[in-house]
Amino acid sequence: MCQNHAMGIKRCPDCAGGFFTANGKCKQCEGTGVNTQLDSEQPKCPYCKGTGVCATCEGAGTVGL
Repeated sequence: MCQNHAMGIKRCPDCAGGFFTANGKCKQCEGTGVNTQLDSEQPKCPYCKGTGVCATCEGAGTVGL
């Protein structure tokens, strides 16, 4: 068992990258904060509200089991 799972921590599924721990960036905009939906009038990413930080883990890259 890997050390992260032994501690009750797993990689955040909503982050942009990383292997055991994610990078804490929003997967939808890759951390830019810009809305990638070209047909939308909203300039900021709707998932992270334009911050570029993953809304699920708040930038930690991991979530509890």
